Amino acid sequence: MDILPTNPCDKVERPNKGIFQGTFCNAGEIQALYNVIKGQDIELIVKMALFYGMRRGEIIGLRWNAIDFTNDTITVNHTIVKDYENSGNAVIAKGRAKNKSSLRTYPLTAEFMQELQNRKMWIEENRKLCGKSYNKDWSEYVFVNVLGDLITPDNVTYKFGQLIKANKLKPMRFHDLRHTCASLMVANDVNMKQIQDWLGHSTFTTTADIYSHLDSSSKQLSANAMTEALRNVS
Repeated sequence: MDILPTNPCDKVERPNKGIFQGTFCNAGEIQALYNVIKGQDIELIVKMALFYGMRRGEIIGLRWNAIDFTNDTITVNHTIVKDYENSGNAVIAKGRAKNKSSLRTYPLTAEFMQELQNRKMWIEENRKLCGKSYNKDWSEYVFVNVLGDLITPDNVTYKFGQLIKANKLKPMRFHDLRHTCASLMVANDVNMKQIQDWLGHSTFTTTADIYSHLDSSSKQLSANAMTEALRNVS
């Protein structure tokens, strides 16, 4: 409408994006966490987040058809996210993972195979006990409660936070389990490209930006190389 001669927003300085650094757990802190979650309904969810570095929605979105007990694989191809357009704990199921790189397949270890088989039997027992009261709408999903209702993203976050606080553990978010997974791989000399593939990051840059500061071993190699190169330089 030409009421203002210039756009005031032209004088606004856009803030620079800060470098994110998540919280990481060491071996002792992981053991303390394992002791706390034992027997809790989110125990397996936490373990999968820590071992596989899977996102919260990817774990909750796991369906039985994504788990191959014959070929020992587990595939991330589906996710559950909160429906922000509705109130309460409403959720929507997305038909695919976050992006193309998020579609990935992991080896199913013997420990997780046993835990998943035990969970399958537990679900079947609950279905028989609850009869008509059991919710069959989410029967294809791995993580449901005793009544067959899907365990929601908010429920996982809340229970995880309560367990951390009640047991006075190191403050962390559920997503920090994913960061801990990456930090353990870095500490064990897994290269960034492999970490990118494991976590399902869309680009190598994303992985490097978040976790390159943890790669102390490669920096030490660089330091050793420079020391050797400059040893005879006066």
